[in-house]
Amino acid sequence: MSDIKSGRVKFFNSQKGYGFVIPSEPIDGHSEVFVHHSVIYNSGGFKSLAEGEPVEFEVIRGPKGLQATRVTGPNGTFVRGDPYARLRSRMPYGGAGNGGISSSIPAAPYLQYSGYAQVMPYVGQVPQPHVTMAS
Repeated sequence: MSDIKSGRVKFFNSQKGYGFVIPSEPIDGHSEVFVHHSVIYNSGGFKSLAEGEPVEFEVIRGPKGLQATRVTGPNGTFVRGDPYARLRSRMPYGGAGNGGISSSIPAAPYLQYSGYAQVMPYVGQVPQPHVTMAS
């Protein structure tokens, strides 16, 4: 099964790093193929796929069924990826049902309860230290 298949991304969970691709033609009776973030070919950085994005991939048999490997964009180009993937993982309440403060990925430190009063940035001039002159 090393020939290149084409299809579209059914969904991809950027926080968990996996999703499914719907191949253009069913493969051995399977209408979807598992894809893990580690096999995505992109320009570097955060690896994700956008829902509905056209992709090309090779298929291998994994322990639980068919898995995509060497996932690229059309004609071997970089995948486009989900443009909001990084933001979703940092939103305090998960935004659109993803993660949030209760997820395993911590929100920004200033959004978590620390038991101390929240520190607000000082607006205006920076206070100068008081210097006393000894006589």
